[in-house]
Amino acid sequence: MHSMREEGLDLKIDKRSFLIFSTVLSITILLTILANTTFAADSSFDPMVYDTDNDNIIQIDEAIHAINHYNWNEISKQEIIEVYKYYFGVN
Repeated sequence: MHSMREEGLDLKIDKRSFLIFSTVLSITILLTILANTTFAADSSFDPMVYDTDNDNIIQIDEAIHAINHYNWNEISKQEIIEVYKYYFGVN
């Protein structure tokens, strides 16, 4: 557990919660940047290829897998946006 003292409050944050928070924050910042850019959609790309457990929902680990592919230049900006639309439920 990490402990932070701020204005008399003792906030305890476990490592897993911190990692989840920082990951979601990073994803949100990335999506904000990407949302300000327009791209032509590739009609052959299916974002659900990242749905590895076949529950028709993109979970956090599946979304992270997609962002890794984007960082490795294996998928385009438009494709990562499509994956994250499913993750945030705005598809």
